[in-house]
Amino acid sequence: MPIDTQIESEDYRDRTVVVYDAHFHPDTMALIQVEAVARGYLDVIEHNVDETRGYFLTARCEGRQLDYSRQNGRKRTVADQQRRDPGDRFFEHAATAGRVDIAWGKAVGSAVNTAKSAAAGAARAIGFKGL
Repeated sequence: MPIDTQIESEDYRDRTVVVYDAHFHPDTMALIQVEAVARGYLDVIEHNVDETRGYFLTARCEGRQLDYSRQNGRKRTVADQQRRDPGDRFFEHAATAGRVDIAWGKAVGSAVNTAKSAAAGAARAIGFKGL
């Protein structure tokens, strides 16, 4: 079976890739160390034919910065924030955001707001257009 049909039958797109750099001793060729130099995701595998090198595959990879643009439907919770900073209640209302009306600023129905609403209604009733 040809190599190109084997690799194309695999689901390789967006699989994790780690590129390692291996250091060898110049005289003994003993392995000194191996270190990861890049991390990313596999994008495309190109099939190449060369007169001198023969048939070979080239893997094109994308960096991990793609993680920043991916959307996640999960909402952070108070427990998530507590793991980062105990006592911080920043996400206390995150689970109910958009579902529960929270009065911010002056309380609705206060004496000041009632007076302003009455004055605005009276102005509309007499046809006052303002300045």
